[in-house]
Amino acid sequence: MPPAPSARHARRTAGARGRRAAAAALVVALGLGASHPAGAAGWGPYRGMTTHSAIAEADVEAFRQLGGNLLRVGFADAPMLAAQPPHALNQEAFARLDRILAWCERRGVRVVIDPHAFPGTRSPFTTTPTDALWTDAALQQRIVELWAYIAERYAQRGPVIAAYDLLNEPSVPADARAAAAEVWNTLQQRSVDAIRVHDPERYVIVEPPTGFDARGRWIDRIAGMALLRPIDDPRVIYSPHMYLPKAFTHQGVFAGLPRGVRYPGPAEHLDWDRETLRQALEPVRRFAERQGAIVYIGEFSAACWTGDDGIRYLGDLIELFESFGWSWTYHAFRESPIWDAEVSAPRCAEGARSADTERLRLFKAAFARNATAP
Repeated sequence: MPPAPSARHARRTAGARGRRAAAAALVVALGLGASHPAGAAGWGPYRGMTTHSAIAEADVEAFRQLGGNLLRVGFADAPMLAAQPPHALNQEAFARLDRILAWCERRGVRVVIDPHAFPGTRSPFTTTPTDALWTDAALQQRIVELWAYIAERYAQRGPVIAAYDLLNEPSVPADARAAAAEVWNTLQQRSVDAIRVHDPERYVIVEPPTGFDARGRWIDRIAGMALLRPIDDPRVIYSPHMYLPKAFTHQGVFAGLPRGVRYPGPAEHLDWDRETLRQALEPVRRFAERQGAIVYIGEFSAACWTGDDGIRYLGDLIELFESFGWSWTYHAFRESPIWDAEVSAPRCAEGARSADTERLRLFKAAFARNATAP
């Protein structure tokens, strides 16, 4: 266990908690739109994992045997639109999706369709504030057209498709609290409108934006809930990703985030434990309460080498999600060994999978709730 915090650390902790409380208050202050609690009737509860489009049928079967009931399938490895103009549809990506849908349907597993990568983004895995996507109207229009195509193609595909996820991890340009966030708010509304022309019933997932505020401070994906303009549609789901504190979850993954951060323990000016995680999620809970909104945690994880600390962290998050009534998907299933629950320390670098890791046992126990879900 970490040593008791100093008085100075306690003051910093209180200050950071105050900032998070202010963010939660901002969520309420910016609350717009109608409340649609009845929209949740056809959604979940889901407990599952994210994965990639190169999975095989044997992988889907292995996931079913774990007890998961939802796969969020990303197409970073097979973008649905070509990167170069005229950004043609990639029919091989849709052939992959068709196969995955058939495999999942036979096994009672639902799918979130997550294109993940779009023209105008530098990375296939996420967006950045400097991506051309945010300033190029033609690229934005191509995204709207893609969603119209997906909705028309799959409108009659049935309940195997749980939802469409509009854009993975939008990170809008600087000064996020001003007009920049409206670029994403407008794009998501246009995408929902395009979907509804062809598919009025499917759930649609929108994610909160991140970005830098006017003072150059980063707004994380939880505080970013305050930047969302709610959509007046009972079948829209709000989906933040939870990686706080990043100093713990991404230690050793990115430069400047060294290994050795413990959980529970101090990181980013707070002493992190389950209660701190609860407070960190408060902006999301307040948003859901204010809007009558459905919340789905599309990603959460901790690097493989966080070991037992990572398992405690993930277990605490799962219990919090369950207490709030939120569906969730862990990142990730048979994708990167950094996050794969079938890989454990000290063999993280090797990527050697095992069907009996401590992390996997945690998820098997959590997935057991799917068997008794209403």
